[in-house]
Amino acid sequence: MNALVTNPLVSIVIPVYNRELYIEDAIRSAISQTYQNIEIIIVDNCSTDSTWDILNEWEKKDNRIKIFQNDSNIGPVLNWNECFRHASGEYIKILWSDDWISHKFVEKCLSVFEKNTAFVLSGYQIVAKKMVLSEVVFKKNIYSVLEYLNNILLYNREGFPVSPGCAMFRTKDILAGFIVDIPNDDGLDSKKNGAGNDLLLFLNTVVNYTSISTISGVDSYFRSHEESFSVANQLDLYYEWAKVFFIRKYLYGEILENSKKIQLIKRRFTNSKYKSIIRNLSFNKYIFKGILLFIRCRLL
Repeated sequence: MNALVTNPLVSIVIPVYNRELYIEDAIRSAISQTYQNIEIIIVDNCSTDSTWDILNEWEKKDNRIKIFQNDSNIGPVLNWNECFRHASGEYIKILWSDDWISHKFVEKCLSVFEKNTAFVLSGYQIVAKKMVLSEVVFKKNIYSVLEYLNNILLYNREGFPVSPGCAMFRTKDILAGFIVDIPNDDGLDSKKNGAGNDLLLFLNTVVNYTSISTISGVDSYFRSHEESFSVANQLDLYYEWAKVFFIRKYLYGEILENSKKIQLIKRRFTNSKYKSIIRNLSFNKYIFKGILLFIRCRLL
């Protein structure tokens, strides 16, 4: 039985800071959902522009909108957690304040959310000034957990996102899977940009289920602009440390640790920034199986 049958409350949460130019597009897409049993939680992280004034006007227009403002700027990642804390829904959808979703996003996600589903993904576009920069539409409706991990931790040929902005989760899984600090040997502080913390929401959730589901078509839209985190920062190393943290926590002694080290050694030939992370991983007795796996997948 899919989740749509029980008509659960869905929380659409929007963390925001200084997004006066874009926040209304996000709000409009949230209130326009065909699925009606929703609440829209918006937490302002002490914006210095007109964002808070805009939020107050929207709260007056729709009683499903609930706005909150932090006493001080606590950084983006901790502001996500404020959103999660205020959510009352059984299911949760994170909507970044400069992005938007189709009007059928929630309805379509709930229609494929089953008991053993970790989360639901939608196809997505990255858009800049009304021009589509890239698009991902998933090939299958259901992926096993192993398929998902082999992709997201290694070469990701399916195009699985690191951002939860095109996904729906159970709220209890988001609360349980939220990580503030990611251990690393490069002095990186992911709390400043959320790189890696977002991916771990997926990874810490998927280990508790048997599959993930996707919905057909494109229903999520990421806006690319100069102020967006993904554009303003070089984030690759943050995500590699998040993957290593997960592998060491859940998959230590498995083939994936060997495979990840092989992949990073290859990158080390052209970029020295991977030196510390390579030292953090160790080969184990399954090293030759890992190499054979790579050969079979034509990854070497």
